[in-house]
Amino acid sequence: MKYCHILMFLSFTNVFAQDIIVRTDGELIRSKVVKVSSENIEYNKYDNLNGPIYVLPITEVEKIDFENGTVETFNVASKGEAVSLEDLKEPIIENLNKYAYSKGGKYKYQAEFRGDTLNLKLFDIDTEKLREDNSYEFSGECTFHDISVRKQGISYINVVVNKFFDKKLMGDPTKRFVKHLDKEGTKLVIRVKGHDKAEIIFDALKKYNDFFKEY
Repeated sequence: MKYCHILMFLSFTNVFAQDIIVRTDGELIRSKVVKVSSENIEYNKYDNLNGPIYVLPITEVEKIDFENGTVETFNVASKGEAVSLEDLKEPIIENLNKYAYSKGGKYKYQAEFRGDTLNLKLFDIDTEKLREDNSYEFSGECTFHDISVRKQGISYINVVVNKFFDKKLMGDPTKRFVKHLDKEGTKLVIRVKGHDKAEIIFDALKKYNDFFKEY
């Protein structure tokens, strides 16, 4: 009977033996932390310990409650710190143009801001022909998923964001198209060469989106 109680206790302990990452927005992530550096936290999701390793910028983490009972807290930048839209746009454009591709890696992104809207063109790597030209409202409601880290230095950024598309105006040859906003949202997948570059793009896009929530 004594041994049964011990086994039950060990099983009960095992269920709750996990690291809890507390994000600055209050979200809790059940995980197994793999690495903590001065810039990022790498972890496996607790319900898929043999799955991909996710990377989270340390600026988005308030603390980690480790399974052994210890707690590590992190300094969070002040929300009152002055920042401009141009400061946020610069790293987005620079890194998207250098390191960002379509999901399959066949097309290369070319990015620019048109006002507060992010325009993304996709060019065929081999022929350099334009394949897509879309605009995304990162100043509106966005849902950012954790960066998916893959082999050979490839990472994927997944964001649900509202997209503009050209809607044809019938019967008016002088105004054939008008920009129409899809309020349902679309999943934008960006393939990035370099885990560190993916973190920079992800962090910059999220800060850009947060800017419009704070001001």
